[in-house]
Formats: sequence, C-alpha cells, structure tokens
Amino acid sequence: MATIGDVARLAGVSRSTVSSVLTGRKFVAPATRERVEDAIGRLNFTVNSGARALATSRTMNIGLVFSFRQSMYVPSATTYVVALAEEARLHGYRLTLVTGSDSVSEIKRLLASKSVDGLVVMEVLEDDPRLPVLRDAAVPSVLIGMPEDSDGVDAVDLDYLAAGRLVMDQVHQARHRRVAFVTWPTYLHEMGATYAHRFRTGAEEGARELNLDLSTFLCDVDQTSILERVTGIIRDPSYEALVFHNDAVAPVLSTMLVREHREDLQVLGLCPPELAREHWLPFDTIDTQPEESARTAVKLLMRRLNGTGTETGEPDGIDGRDGADCHERVLLTPRLTTRSPWFGLENRDAGSSD
Repeated sequence: MATIGDVARLAGVSRSTVSSVLTGRKFVAPATRERVEDAIGRLNFTVNSGARALATSRTMNIGLVFSFRQSMYVPSATTYVVALAEEARLHGYRLTLVTGSDSVSEIKRLLASKSVDGLVVMEVLEDDPRLPVLRDAAVPSVLIGMPEDSDGVDAVDLDYLAAGRLVMDQVHQARHRRVAFVTWPTYLHEMGATYAHRFRTGAEEGARELNLDLSTFLCDVDQTSILERVTGIIRDPSYEALVFHNDAVAPVLSTMLVREHREDLQVLGLCPPELAREHWLPFDTIDTQPEESARTAVKLLMRRLNGTGTETGEPDGIDGRDGADCHERVLLTPRLTTRSPWFGLENRDAGSSD
C-alpha cells in the first residue's frame, strides 16, 4: 500500500507539500499540485481516514444535501455527485448523501448526530429554507448554486447570468433575430431554482438589450412534452435560432434537426459536457462545469475546516478574502464550445459577471 512518502518521491516534492495538497491548508502552485495529484492517482494512494479522524477529532465525513426532484435529469446530477465524492476522497473524506423531501429536517438531524464535519448543498433555491439552518450550524457549509443572498455560507456555481447573455450574443453575431428559448418546467422557475432562474434572466435581458425577438417556452422533462414542444419550434420556419437550457432536450435535438431538414437553424444550449460527448451534439454548447464546481466546493470547505483563508490572487478563481465572517461567492466563467455540423470543435471562454 502506497504511503505519503511514496507520493512525495514520485512527484518530486516534500511530504509537507503532499500534505498541503491533501488538506488544503496551504497554497500549492498549480503545476506542483498537478504532479502530486497525478502521483496520487498512479499509486492509487488513499488517506487513512480512521487515523486522521483520531488525530484531528473529526468524523472525516462530508454531508451532501441533495433533494431529488421529478424534473431532475439524473445523468447530469450524478456527474456532480461522483466528482464531489472523488474530490472528497483526495482530501481523506467520505461523502454522506442526505436526501429526502424535507431537507431542512434532514440537515437538523444530521447536525444533531454530529456525524459530519461540513456540508455541501445542491439544488439551491433563491429563497432557500435551508439557509437559516446552515448559517446557524456549528459546521461550515458550501452551496453549489448562487442565490442572490448567500451571506453566512460559501457558494460556487457557473455564472449562469453571463452564460445566458453569451448565447444571445452568439445569436446576434449570426445576424439572427427570432429566437425560441426552451427552458426548465414552470414549477422550477416558481420555486426559484438558481440555475434555471439566473440563466433565464441572463438570456431574456441579453435578448432585450440586443433587440432580439425571443419566445420563452417552459418545458417538462418527459419525452412527450419535449417532442411536442421542439417539433413545433423546428417546423416553424420563422425561428432562426433555438436556445435550450433543459438537459432532457439535448439528446433528441440532433435527430430532429436532420429529420425536419432544419440544418439551417442555429442551435445553442447549456448542458453537461458528458451529455454533449455521448450524443455527439452537432451544435454549440456551454459546459455546466460540474467537475470544476465540485472541486471548488470541496476546496472551500477544506479551508473552512482547516481555519485558513483563501490566497490572494490564487489562480483557481477563489477570491482572496480572509476571515470567518467573510464568505466566498465563486462564479465560474462560461465556456462556449462551437461545433461545425457533425464535426470539428473549438473552445472559447466568456467573461463573467455577478
């Protein structure tokens, strides 16, 4: 079984540097961190969680609070869970999945049991009822989601506002004007799901500023609803572009575009990268960056647990604001992947805003 010394020798660094990578207590240059993480993977090194728990009086557990909803596209959600579990493992932690319709009560029970050292919360709402509980908790929390008011907890998410504006800017650059926008179901917007609300806000504001004729369609995730809605749009020749933010829409679009002979229709969407890869999507997409969100969330949590602030100018995108009362809001820059129909791709970054 590999030891921390084996990792240090293979990476060409000191044992303390490996420890810093594992715990997040000190800043490690990206190139050095990459060598250490590569050595960890090659040696299949795992931290002895039991020993660390005894040494630190910690449980070595992170609670992942995740409310499954009817509209959830499970393959996309699973990507976040897997990425969080892997990042937690690199720091010697296990992931405890907390589900249930009443997540406020679930969080309270988990905190009362003192069985976790921190929490990661997903499926965040604008006026999330869990936030007061998280702010008063004795353990730190990180949101993967960006409500307007996240005071008292750290938060990380894709910059959905910038992503919404980016797709409309792409439509404008193509000199198209009439746009159909297919988004998540009505009740997700009424609940205030941050990813749905912020992207829709960015798209609709961007369309107004660019004088685009935008029609917004709120669509359920079942195949019947999707086929009916998307077929109607594709068969309407007045639509020059189709923008989607509903993961269940992506798999059916490629076939429908060819079937209806609408290769002329500009299509742009926001979806997880593995969805675009698995279905060979022949149109432009913005990556939701689940792996980057997961890594950043766990790093923020480790810094809270280890009592360290963030490093000024650190290249992983985390602000340099220290202090227990100063909580982070980390927005990941949208990345647009442009594709020629059925072949070729090119990555581009867009600026972020909050």
